[in-house]
Amino acid sequence: MRLPTSSCFVLVGVTALASTQAQGSTSRAATGAPAAAKGQDKVQGGSVLGIRQAVERAQRLEGKVVKPFLVNGVKLDQLEVDRQTVYMVGQRTLQQKLIELIVEDQMAEQIKAGAPKKMFDVIEDDVQKHIEKTIKDWKTKNPGGNFYAQLAKTNTTPEEYVTIQRSTILFDKVFFRGIPSKWPQITREAIVASGGAQGTAFFNKFAEAVKEGQDVPPLWLHICRTWVIKKMQEWADVRYASDGVPPDVILSVNGRVWKTEHAMRTLALKIKPEDRVRALVDIVLQTSLRQELKKAGMWLSDEQFRKEFEDYRKPYDDTPFTVKVLAMSFKGYPSFEVYKARWRLERSFEHMIAKEINDDTLGAHLVKARAFLSDGRTSLEAIRMPAFDDAAGTWRKDGFAAARGEAEQVMRKIESGAMTFEDAMSKHAIWPEHFKDQGKLSGKSLNEIRQELKENEYTDFIQGYSVAEILFYDVAIGAVAGPLRGQDGYYICKITQRLAPTGTVTLGEKNQRDLVRQDFLSHRFLSWANEVAGRTRVE
Repeated sequence: MRLPTSSCFVLVGVTALASTQAQGSTSRAATGAPAAAKGQDKVQGGSVLGIRQAVERAQRLEGKVVKPFLVNGVKLDQLEVDRQTVYMVGQRTLQQKLIELIVEDQMAEQIKAGAPKKMFDVIEDDVQKHIEKTIKDWKTKNPGGNFYAQLAKTNTTPEEYVTIQRSTILFDKVFFRGIPSKWPQITREAIVASGGAQGTAFFNKFAEAVKEGQDVPPLWLHICRTWVIKKMQEWADVRYASDGVPPDVILSVNGRVWKTEHAMRTLALKIKPEDRVRALVDIVLQTSLRQELKKAGMWLSDEQFRKEFEDYRKPYDDTPFTVKVLAMSFKGYPSFEVYKARWRLERSFEHMIAKEINDDTLGAHLVKARAFLSDGRTSLEAIRMPAFDDAAGTWRKDGFAAARGEAEQVMRKIESGAMTFEDAMSKHAIWPEHFKDQGKLSGKSLNEIRQELKENEYTDFIQGYSVAEILFYDVAIGAVAGPLRGQDGYYICKITQRLAPTGTVTLGEKNQRDLVRQDFLSHRFLSWANEVAGRTRVE
């Protein structure tokens, strides 16, 4: 059964998608049973996929996106597009720049207070010696390894690595000159504040333990760096787009700014086509949703957004799991700014459908969501045909097209009986070496399957659906589903077992009701986003 998509888009003056074939199918060949619920057609052929195809087609036509996009006839501000792109794909570079601006600001303060400017000179020989020592230590632990090849897997160039090391040396000159007893007052304050009630006693013992002429133990220096960076960020006046800085500014730290054009130049060679497509899909979709909310008079004003977001984050601020930690470590957002933009959309939508959120709708949602909320389990086997080069740590050229072609050929052989699923898995499945299950997932929760497939809240928004949810909820036991486009390639999957939920969730208990409410809202928002995407014109 091939799944239809019927969204219409216009791009760069060319009518592109009148009716595109969806990238998913399911097979009854294995069992003769229905492969999936009817709702799968809608979710897997989701309209966000059409926006992605429109953006990809535009890039093929233009070589690269050099003309501004029109979303429903409204031109996107190119500076805003560039800024959001940096927030989406340049988080590591953004964090490095934040630290650099903090260092520049503190260095200027110390010079103003009388420190000689030459104290902060970074000698290139020192940088090279530091790098040589790091490589030597790494090769001792990894004999026969290639340091720079390993570095490339983290998407770090040799030139960028030199810049990072130079910045680290300057950071130490500003905050960690000499032995602890001679460190600047701001460093002491940051360490004491990080240590809580025992902060002062810790620093005093530390200062006494390291005498003149001794090196600070590397582990303790690393810990102190972490503490100082954290506190300096908390104490600085750091502003992003959501704080009202103009589109030509990416980041402001105590009035020192990083310009959008400079940030894009820094990232230009690092942004891969797939990264750019993902960023542009997000930007187009956010723009279209915001337009709909404004038409309905439900878009949160800047003042409303800041107030409601502060109220939302307050309960988390004094815990290890702050909203920022949850957003980036658990929900998969590439930066906190991207999360706040999504949060504003969803909160505005929540106000718009407030009357829908009642016991009747939550009860109906719980019928399906019970398997997830009450710890149901699914076992499956997955054939992964990657678009991403796991060894090199980057996207293959035309990776998704190649992976899709291979997946469709394999699926046809399985459907026709020319190849068993087991043989196909043996011959075609490619998983990263460190994935211990290698596609054979036994008794997994929905979240565990999502983790294996590299899915999260952010990818759901960009993709318009979740492969893991299709498998967990909709595909029958024994059935084969695919090809399904995932985050880094295509999948063909077979469900081998389902275990009934072991827990109980009711609307009568407040915490459980809140869980059902949030799960309902997330799914309702994603469904609405797909509906809006289906009537979005991209030019």
